[in-house]
Amino acid sequence: MKKLNIYQFTDPACTWCWGAEPILIALQHLYRDQIEIDFIMGGLVEDMHRFHDSDNGIGGAQDDNFDKVNETIASHWEKASAMHKMPTNSTNMNLFSRNFPSTYPQNIAYRAAKLVNPSLAKPFLRRMREATALEGAVTGDINVLTDLAKEVGLDGHAFYTAMTDGSAEKLFYEEDQALVKKYKITVFPSYLLVYDGKEMVLTGSQSVEQFQEYFDMLTLGELSPLNKKGTATEISKFIKEHYKLYPQEIISSFVMDEKSLDPILDDLQKKGEITVSDVGNGQVVTLNGKASN
Repeated sequence: MKKLNIYQFTDPACTWCWGAEPILIALQHLYRDQIEIDFIMGGLVEDMHRFHDSDNGIGGAQDDNFDKVNETIASHWEKASAMHKMPTNSTNMNLFSRNFPSTYPQNIAYRAAKLVNPSLAKPFLRRMREATALEGAVTGDINVLTDLAKEVGLDGHAFYTAMTDGSAEKLFYEEDQALVKKYKITVFPSYLLVYDGKEMVLTGSQSVEQFQEYFDMLTLGELSPLNKKGTATEISKFIKEHYKLYPQEIISSFVMDEKSLDPILDDLQKKGEITVSDVGNGQVVTLNGKASN
């Protein structure tokens, strides 16, 4: 069977990439083994001293005023969160400093994870996103990254070695950054769709519905999405499949609204199947017990 490959040009410390998690989870839920999702590291901020996002007033820390930079980023993440509905915690934003002025370490860390254990690279990327968005973690610090790597099951020593011996950095520059330049990517997230020798580049954030339109255009309608309603039974299965989710990820996957989801989550929590906890400016849904996969 022909697969549609979806490559997200991304950065682990990009709020809009964090906000795209519900879309990617929904696509994987709807299309299952008909699609394959992978990530190309975009390298959003090489050095905050030289970075400028004029639309959001971020960057230009020539005077090492990183407190102001972090404050501006926190405000931007709050505004973005209100739009993409993934939670964030802006009260402890210390992402950038004189010692950690770049997001390149996070990007290189993903390549290190792929070197050490490819099957754990995606969980590690998600863990980096969570730690950045919700925990105020300084994810540019190799020691923080190594701890996160160990959390998802990566060998800490092997990961640290890949981060420091140049092997992961080489892949980031020679493969990921080469693709960013080839496809002239300047906005994150952006996407490359590949199917049966045909390619399509999508710039910026996309909705599930937009993706489905592009899928039909590229594959001539060859893909068939699932059509399961957001019943309590289906949502319970979905949570068991993922172990930990944010409400917007469930909403996107079942095309429902928050008012419809809340009573289902309340019922599942009363039954002891899940725990719904406050996190940042939102909530997280966690399965009680071990993940099914």
